[in-house]
Amino acid sequence: MMGIAYHFAGGAAFYPGLLCAITGLTIACFASRRVVSAAARIVAILGVLLVILSATPLSLWLYLLWTISAAMSLVGGPRKDRPRNRRRYASLSIAVVLTVAMGVWEWTYRVRPSIPYRDSGVLYELGDSLSMGADTLDGNWPALLAAKAGMQVRSFAFGGAKLQTALSNADRVESDAALIIVELGGNDIFYDTTSKDFARNLDTMLSKLAKHQAPVVLLELPLPPFYNAFGAAQRRLAKRHGALLVPKQVLASVLATPGATLDGLHLSPAGHALLAEKLWSLRG
Repeated sequence: MMGIAYHFAGGAAFYPGLLCAITGLTIACFASRRVVSAAARIVAILGVLLVILSATPLSLWLYLLWTISAAMSLVGGPRKDRPRNRRRYASLSIAVVLTVAMGVWEWTYRVRPSIPYRDSGVLYELGDSLSMGADTLDGNWPALLAAKAGMQVRSFAFGGAKLQTALSNADRVESDAALIIVELGGNDIFYDTTSKDFARNLDTMLSKLAKHQAPVVLLELPLPPFYNAFGAAQRRLAKRHGALLVPKQVLASVLATPGATLDGLHLSPAGHALLAEKLWSLRG
C-alpha cells in the first residue's frame, strides 16, 4: 500500500493519466459503437482522476481549462447533429493541445540537476527526522553523502522540524559552506501549515541561504493529493533564489523501496544509504 501511495505522491501517475485521458477522449469522440464509446469514456475519466490525484503542481487555470475541455469533448449528439459535434471536436482539439502543454511543462521540472560537489569545505544540511535515525550519526544520509564527496558535514536536522521552526538554523550556516541541502516541509504538510505560510517561510529561509556563495539544493516534496500549492511554492521559490531543485521522484523512489523505511516514512540504514547514493549520482 505504501508503494502505491508514493507512486501518486511522487507524481508517477501523471503521464499515464494524461495518456489514458487523451486516448479515451479521442476514441469516445470517433467510436461508432456505443459499447466502445462507453468504455473509452471510463478510460478518459480514469485518466483525469489519475492526473488530479498525482498532485502535480501545475497552474490551477491550466487544470481547469483541461478538465473543462475534456468534459465538453465527451458531450456529443447524434451524428446528424453537426454543429454540436463540431463543438465536441473543437473541445477535443483544445484538450489535446493542453495535454501536450502540460506534459512538456512538467517534464522541465523532472530534469535532474547537476549538483556541484567539492572535495573540500563543509556540507550543511537543514532537515527534519527524515535526515536522522540511523544507528550512528555517520550512518545518516547527509554524513554518507559528505563522505562520498570528501567533505565535512554539519547537519542541523531535528525531529518534527517545520520550515518556521528551522529558520534559525539557516543563520547557523557559516562562510565555510561548500554546499547547502534543504530537506524540509514534510511536517508542514502533516501538521496543517497553510500553503501561504509554507511559501513565506521557505522564501525567508532561501533568502538567508542565498547570502552564501555555496550552491543551495532543495529536495522537492512528494505530495499527497490536492497539496499542489506546496509543490508550486517550492518550484517558484527555487527558481527565484537560484536553488537547485531535486525532483520529488528521487525522494519518493527511496521511500517506496522495500526495506528503505522503518515505518513507511522514516529511513532505515538502507534507506539512508540509498538516498545518499541517489543524491551522489546527481554530481556534475
